[in-house]
Amino acid sequence: MKFLVLLFCVLAVVAAGKNKNKAFVRKCPKVFGKTPFDQQKFAGLWHMISYMETELTEEKCARMNVTVKTTEDGATILDYQLPHKTLDGSLKTDEVYSVAEKGKTAESFAVFKQEGGQWSDPYKKYIVATDYNTYAITISCKTIFNEEKMKMDRSMCAHVYSRNTTLPQQTLEILHNIMSSYDIDTASMKIMDHSNCQ
Repeated sequence: MKFLVLLFCVLAVVAAGKNKNKAFVRKCPKVFGKTPFDQQKFAGLWHMISYMETELTEEKCARMNVTVKTTEDGATILDYQLPHKTLDGSLKTDEVYSVAEKGKTAESFAVFKQEGGQWSDPYKKYIVATDYNTYAITISCKTIFNEEKMKMDRSMCAHVYSRNTTLPQQTLEILHNIMSSYDIDTASMKIMDHSNCQ
């Protein structure tokens, strides 16, 4: 717990300030992946605990199963299988394929594909914090064009995960405080429904 408090204090200092570029509605914040990071310890099953209000409005029982792979040229791949239930009870599995930046295995370029869909455009994905056994924070962001305002904008996702389907409230509040330093409105974050997931 002391580590989480310290991490929040550090991130609050280094996080980017408010955007003043008039060409942007909102810019992606400067995000830092966890260093050092052990991808093998991070692998395995995680349960989504909280997520941003603007996403996953029709899902429950969301999980993340992480597999670590290495390509022939030595690149580190984190493959994320994302099973979840829709509101009608059907099971879907989306996928994220990410290629880690050299020397920064908690920071990667990623693409996302819904079950039966097409791969998205690349975006940046970060594993901001984890103790490998209890909690994890992931943040993703990419620049997009806001046609309504005729300016650049951002598409952003942020999640808290746990090895279990719940986290102590105090731990979740600390993790949300860490996320708030990245210009994320954690007050509007939703708790994932894990009822009747069998």
